[in-house]
Amino acid sequence: MKKPAYKFIKRLIDRITSVNQSNNDCFTYFGHYVSLQSGTRDYVAVTICRNSDMYSGSIAEFTFDYWTKQLHIEYVENDNLEKAIVRGFKSLYHSITITRENYEN
Repeated sequence: MKKPAYKFIKRLIDRITSVNQSNNDCFTYFGHYVSLQSGTRDYVAVTICRNSDMYSGSIAEFTFDYWTKQLHIEYVENDNLEKAIVRGFKSLYHSITITRENYEN
């Protein structure tokens, strides 16, 4: 069975990290409901849902600290999605720190 490539993730990360994007927002992106939450402008928590319904369950949850360049992956559905997220951030920020929760893929 072919695994998804998650080609939209790079474009989503470009949007999330754009100076024009609010860190407190919800929107649908390529058929996925995306929630951004933050209490400060230097940090964002991201949830990507399975489809455009916010109650469909998440395929990824991660945080990014713009000040320390730390990506913390709380949950991802599979290894391909995790790799796509990491590649997306590394394409913008060449030296980032990546930490992970203990989750099962």
